[in-house]
Amino acid sequence: MIHKLAGLIFDMDGVLVDSNPFHLDKWMALLNEHGIEFDPAQLPEQILGQRNDTALRFFFGDKLSAEERRRLIEELEEKFRRAFRSHARPLPGLEPLVVEGHRAGIPMAVASSAMAKNVEFVVEALGFRRYFKALVNGDEVSKPKPDPEIYLKAARLLGAKPQSSVAFRHEMRRNRVKFPRFRASLANPGRSRGRKFHGTEPAPP
Repeated sequence: MIHKLAGLIFDMDGVLVDSNPFHLDKWMALLNEHGIEFDPAQLPEQILGQRNDTALRFFFGDKLSAEERRRLIEELEEKFRRAFRSHARPLPGLEPLVVEGHRAGIPMAVASSAMAKNVEFVVEALGFRRYFKALVNGDEVSKPKPDPEIYLKAARLLGAKPQSSVAFRHEMRRNRVKFPRFRASLANPGRSRGRKFHGTEPAPP
């Protein structure tokens, strides 16, 4: 089936790499440092898949200026990159799929809510940059996930019709949405370290 596809589009955190525990750790440290109360059980739903500025507004309200938000985001993500660098490795089954897609001549993209520095960092750390024609980050779209805008933009950059493409997505309970424009979408292909990429599920009608 893969040879018939027009494009493959991958979310990053939780799909390419198991980075979410590192993001959670840095966010907990940040909130504790500033005396912000939070529920550890709810934190994944509140930050994962969100743009950092959105998450900061959720926890800090209007207390931070735009410059303070930018500074905190840069510090937060620099700490993440330093901590994650030696742990960056593809989730099980990902590399064979990406290599197969590349050999088949299928254009591929990453579509992540992360900042551009993080997307570039992860793709380079995996040694996958040569495989991806496009890298789309959260600052390049007006509508955050779960809206599919970022996946549709990636498809446009690939020159691929969504109806003939597959999107691999990381989902939280809050952002389970339909992807009717894509031929198929596979949610949480790498949710656990032992679960591999294997096939796709039809896109909801």
